[in-house]
Amino acid sequence: FYAGFILIAPKFFGFPETRRAVNPIPESAQITYETVHFPSTQGPIQLTGWWMPAENARGIIILVHGFRGQREIPRFGGVAFARQLIGAGYSVLSFDLRNHGDSDASPDGELVIADLPRDLSGALDWVAAKQPDLPIGVIGLSLGGDVVIRTAAHDSRIAAIVTVDGAFEPVAASFNFMVRERGIPAPLARQLVWSMQYVHRIWPDESALDIGKRLDGRKLLLIHNEADPVSPASGARKLKAALPDAELWITPPPPADHPLMRNAGRQGSHVLSYLLYPDAFVEKVLNFFDQRLAYTAHS
Repeated sequence: FYAGFILIAPKFFGFPETRRAVNPIPESAQITYETVHFPSTQGPIQLTGWWMPAENARGIIILVHGFRGQREIPRFGGVAFARQLIGAGYSVLSFDLRNHGDSDASPDGELVIADLPRDLSGALDWVAAKQPDLPIGVIGLSLGGDVVIRTAAHDSRIAAIVTVDGAFEPVAASFNFMVRERGIPAPLARQLVWSMQYVHRIWPDESALDIGKRLDGRKLLLIHNEADPVSPASGARKLKAALPDAELWITPPPPADHPLMRNAGRQGSHVLSYLLYPDAFVEKVLNFFDQRLAYTAHS
């Protein structure tokens, strides 16, 4: 019985229901946008996103949310951040990965990490057709960071990558998620993670950390909070060590009495760096995109 439970339990405890309602962008945000639909490059899966064009755009930024997220990315402050990107001259596409938000589910209903780069590839196809000849940058949050790294390894259209608390070591991140978010005892969580990894094959054989080591480090800005309890900052440090040309910004742990931490839940400071340090965050990201995408546009 125990062995059978371990084999099927990941379906219930590992990756629970991923859909969360998407709220429309409020008028107060003063963002001109349209809801768009486009296919993943894998099968008949239709994806949904928000297209937020900038006037006289000089580049395109795609936002990729994390596990159990959606294109609004409320925990990160996605709408407010998108407005700042648009104001700086970048068109923005924020979209729902499969099994999330308003996008289609995979044919068997299961979320397989190895398939998600096909969704980002579909987004790249769409923006490249919408505003051709503009350089493209991508921001990946948490699991989205994993997706961006995997996609960039085989798609040269991604000229600049920003990861925010990227889940470069998904086994550790999933264990932390089960223990902290789902309240599963650590010994059982270890067994479930083993089953997810070796029986259900939810993760690819090669980690995003190992794949990322083969990228051009100049394309990478790694942002990670020192106190992130979900995706340890050690993953970003390892990637930086392998890619000396990459830029690494470890944001300070927030004070325990910070207003944002009162409602942060068990995820703590995970993907909160923009809201914790908005001015420094925007300056760091815009400087990176301004330099990298301008270089790409003129190279």
